[in-house]
This record gives sequence, C-alpha cells and structure tokens, in this order.
Amino acid sequence: MMRKSTTTARTVERQSKNYCSRNIMRTQTMIFSIVLVLGLVLWSPCEADIYSEMATCACNLLYQPVCASNNETYSNECVLKCATETPTGRRIGLHKIKDGHCNEEL
Repeated sequence: MMRKSTTTARTVERQSKNYCSRNIMRTQTMIFSIVLVLGLVLWSPCEADIYSEMATCACNLLYQPVCASNNETYSNECVLKCATETPTGRRIGLHKIKDGHCNEEL
C-alpha cells in the first residue's frame, strides 16, 4: 500500500513541474511577442522624406538652384521635378516658386 502512494506522489510532482514549465514558456513567449510588436511599431518610419523617395531619379550635377513651395532650395529643376513626382511631393503640391535660393531676395 505504501508503494502506491509514493508512485502517486511522484506522478503529481511530475505533473506539477510540467504545468509550471508550460506556464513559464507561455509567459516568455508572450513577453517576447509584446517586445517584438512594440519594437516594430516604435522603430518603423512615420513618414518618408522627399529625398529618400527620389532614389530612382537621375539628374545632372549642374548647380542652378531653384526655390520650391516647401521653402527648400533644390540644386536644379530636374531634382525639383523628381521631388514633385514622389508621393510626398504630390501630397503637398510641391512646385517651383523662383530661380535661386529660397532665402534670397528676388
């Protein structure tokens, strides 16, 4: 009779350890998932700037500055044209204001 209760106690002890191990794994998996999601959300770019969207545009290096409606000076009209064709450029209605730097007087 004593032998049966010892076997039962060992079985209960093993089940308890397995239960604890499963709970620890679930908790670790949950924490890892939360950290991963937060990392993706916090480090994702909010909005691309115009220059990063212009990567495929090929313009010459001739420096003839033009001022645009976003009050930024572009090195030439080709670069400004590329910027106007980006999603951000279209969204803000980017266009040429004048020849020369934006902070120069006409």
